[in-house]
Amino acid sequence: MPETIVLKKCSSCKEIKPLTEFYKNCCRKDGYRCYCKDCHTKINQQYWKTKKGKLCKQKATKKFRQTEKGKLIQQKASSKYLKTEKGRQNHKEYCNKNPEKRKAKNAIASAIRSNKLVRPDTLSCSCGEQAMEYHHHKGYDLKHWLNVVAVCHKCHCSIHYQRPTMLG
Repeated sequence: MPETIVLKKCSSCKEIKPLTEFYKNCCRKDGYRCYCKDCHTKINQQYWKTKKGKLCKQKATKKFRQTEKGKLIQQKASSKYLKTEKGRQNHKEYCNKNPEKRKAKNAIASAIRSNKLVRPDTLSCSCGEQAMEYHHHKGYDLKHWLNVVAVCHKCHCSIHYQRPTMLG
């Protein structure tokens, strides 16, 4: 039994096209969207350029980056970036601009390797979350290099951007 090609009129461009040119939509009577694939793409592109579309995309991206898959993808992208010429150059510039921070961070890593400090992810933050990093709460001077507090990433950002946190 040969299949008949059914045609449909696009609500946007008003052209009559075969059903293969329309996306499916189970909520519609005929089971297809009212816009053809080309018009649907154009409408979506226009939406993502609007303020509302950009905000929606930002929220979705933020939500995705908090998932395990999102964190893994972000980690891979970050390590891939650091392998590029621009990534190495930016890292080098940061180290040159912040030598005291770099030395303090290296001192922490060395203290963890020599078992003077435990890894921060074995501790919990004061907010109750698992700690992920150390915060140099008294500054980056040589005498304060190992004077650190284990904090989660959210609290660490809050401290540096001076938002109210559980740490006080």
